Amino acid sequence: AETTTTEAETTTTEAETTTTEADADADADEEFPVADGDPASVEIVHGIPDTPVDVYLDGDLVVPGFAPGTIAGPAEILGGPHRIQLFAPVDEPPARSTDREDAPAVDDIIEVQPGNGSLVAHLDADGAPSLSGFVSPRSEIPAGQGRVALRHLAAAGPVDISVDGEVVAAGVSSGEEGVFELPAGSRSLTISPAGGGEPLLASTVEITEGSLQVLTAAGPDADGALVVLTQTVTGLGSAPVEVPTGDSGLLAGPAANAAGLAAAAAVALTLAGVGARRSRRQA
Repeated sequence: AETTTTEAETTTTEAETTTTEADADADADEEFPVADGDPASVEIVHGIPDTPVDVYLDGDLVVPGFAPGTIAGPAEILGGPHRIQLFAPVDEPPARSTDREDAPAVDDIIEVQPGNGSLVAHLDADGAPSLSGFVSPRSEIPAGQGRVALRHLAAAGPVDISVDGEVVAAGVSSGEEGVFELPAGSRSLTISPAGGGEPLLASTVEITEGSLQVLTAAGPDADGALVVLTQTVTGLGSAPVEVPTGDSGLLAGPAANAAGLAAAAAVALTLAGVGARRSRRQA
């Protein structure tokens, strides 16, 4: 009788252990939110210099060995909360992040709005890896003009954005963007520390009628230069056509000072984030 009791107790202990493991798996699954909003089309932009990563979306591996200065996607997902994790790359990354033994460099939950947007991996103002989300400004563009959305996602303080020598967006903080419309043609673009100082970036951009150019200023890289990634959407007077281009490095060309387009530039500042974000970044 005593032996039978001992066996029963042993069986009970094993059952309790199995239940505990199941509970742990359930708790792990609950760490990934369920989005149930309208469809969203999201590109993933890698603006952290010299740092390839494995990218997981809601626990699933979506971009292994994601190289800096490149753009992936678009990913067709539902609007709502999504967990994004960035890990140091490995030769054979597991399909699920829960099977990784290392800790992620970035682990964020971002509220994605329906429609077209971007998730950008970048350095924050303090130089720490971070994620920010943006909605693509795809409203109709007036005839004869093009639109530029310049996103300040570099490890730097507030900046002033100038076009042809005229400030069109002042005091843009890291994590914000300046959106402005300009007459078509070649325009000089300068990014300088807010209030003046040596330009951080001086470039020439070609403004195309009816097109949106999204310029993401990230970095700096190992040489101290900003990295610029470009996304282009054409046909915003009709059906938009997206042409993602993962350009890395400075845009070519010097800045030129000319009389201004400040009055012609319609400017808006938008906080980074396609919604509220709950940070889960690991120290």
